[in-house]
Amino acid sequence: LVKRAYDEGHTIATHSHTHQKSMFNSLDNFKNEIETSVAVLEEITGDKVKYFRIPYGTSIKQSFKDYLAEKGLTIVKWNCESYDSRVNTKTPEQILEGVKSTKPAKGDVIVIMHDTYGKQKTADALPSVIEYFQSINYEFKRFE
Repeated sequence: LVKRAYDEGHTIATHSHTHQKSMFNSLDNFKNEIETSVAVLEEITGDKVKYFRIPYGTSIKQSFKDYLAEKGLTIVKWNCESYDSRVNTKTPEQILEGVKSTKPAKGDVIVIMHDTYGKQKTADALPSVIEYFQSINYEFKRFE
């Protein structure tokens, strides 16, 4: 799936390898998560990983930021919420409303949506989210 997404023009970033909160317990844990993830993603895509999104939307220690900078990884933050991670009972319509209500007034938009087990309603909402942004003249492009 990662290779397909990359080949279809999507930017592939790291988010960690296991998505465990324990990755923030020490710099060594953090490094292991990032290095493992980056190695796997670079093997799949054949391209350098340039971006990191912090799991759980948390802030991180300066030493972690320094490490990411040394590795050439830029932190990317989302600025538009679908609320699909809060509860699994959100309907596709509620997910779309979350996106609409949290979209920044102007500028680039990075929507947080989850495509993991049990998120069929998120997948079902995606076409209407795409149509919404197209209707207000947004373009979808690879993050560079």
